[in-house]
Amino acid sequence: MRILTDLFHLLIFLGSVIYNIHTLNKTEPDSLIIYIDYDYTLEFSNLLARSVLSKMLPLVYILIALPAVVLLLILFKANKNNPPRPPGPRGLPIIGNLHQLDASKLNLQLGQLSKTYGPLFSLRIGFKPALVVSSPKLAKEVLKDHDLDVCTRPPSLGPLKLTYNALELIFSPYNDHWREIRKICVVHFFSSKRISAFSHVRKSEAKRMLQIVSSHVDSSKTTNLTEVLMAVSSAIICRQGWIYL
Repeated sequence: MRILTDLFHLLIFLGSVIYNIHTLNKTEPDSLIIYIDYDYTLEFSNLLARSVLSKMLPLVYILIALPAVVLLLILFKANKNNPPRPPGPRGLPIIGNLHQLDASKLNLQLGQLSKTYGPLFSLRIGFKPALVVSSPKLAKEVLKDHDLDVCTRPPSLGPLKLTYNALELIFSPYNDHWREIRKICVVHFFSSKRISAFSHVRKSEAKRMLQIVSSHVDSSKTTNLTEVLMAVSSAIICRQGWIYL
C-alpha cells in the first residue's frame, strides 16, 4: 500500500510539471521557464528514498549474509572430509595462522611451537594446511621412508599458468613425465662437460662480485651480501639461459 501511495505522489508531481511546461509555452513561446516546488520535491524525494531503503534493507542483509554462510559451509565440508590433523595453534578464519608467524624469525617461532605442541604439529597458511616436523627421527621417516608422498609441490594457480599446467621440472608432480625431464636435464644440461663449458660465465660474474665488494670496502660502505649473491646468481642463470636460447 505504501508503494502505491508513493507512485500516486510521483504521478501528481510529474503531472504538475507537464502542466507548467504546457502553460508557459502558450504564454511565452520564445522562452521556457519551469517552476518546481522545491519543498515538495525534497519532501517527496525523502519519502521515496525512505520507502526504497525500507524495502531494500532485507535484501541487503541477505546479500551480506549469503557469502558468509556459503564460506562457512565450504569450510565445514572441507574440515569434515579431511582426516584429523596433529595438534597446533588455533588460527583465525580465512588467514589461519599467518598473523602468528614472522618471516624474520620463523625458525625460532617454529622451535617454540614444537616445545608446546610436540615434534609434529599442524598450521594453517590461509586455506592451506601445513605440517611441521621438528624431530630428526620424524624428519628421516618423512623424507626417506615416505619421500614419494611428500616430494610433489602443492599445486597453485600462478605456477600452473606460467609452466603450462606444471609441465616443467620444478613444479611438475613426481611421475613418468618428471622422470623423463630429469633424465634430459642430467644428460644435456647438468653434465660435467656442459657445466665446464660455462665456467667463463661463472668466473666473470664472480670477478664482478669481488669488484663490487672491494669498491664498498674502499669507500667504507656496508655490503649487503644477500643482495650481491642474489644478483650474481640471477646473472649467471640469465647468461647461461640466453646462451641456450
